[in-house]
Amino acid sequence: MKFTELVKGITYSRIIGDADIDIGGLAYDSRSVCPGDLFICIQGFTENGHDYIRQALVRGAAAVVIEEGHEIPKQASCVLVVPDSRQALALLANNFYNEPSSKLKLIGVTGTN
Repeated sequence: MKFTELVKGITYSRIIGDADIDIGGLAYDSRSVCPGDLFICIQGFTENGHDYIRQALVRGAAAVVIEEGHEIPKQASCVLVVPDSRQALALLANNFYNEPSSKLKLIGVTGTN
């Protein structure tokens, strides 16, 4: 999927670098990055995904998503700067997988006792 299609509907501050690239997958764990993936940096409780950008790029990440206030990785060919990377991950996954929740049918049953 083209990077420009992937980021539609996502709030971001800026895109740095070449946005005309193909993205083969999404990853938020640098150990699971495959060549052509988009690496999303998530701030965790004990670890910070921004600390693993270099490892993701070595494994072949085509682009990186970082939160505002973090240093722009100079090695990355494309960087998406967002206010909230967790929210961006959810929206990116929705776009990447062709909005799977829109295909679900939801039925509610209510009652008492």
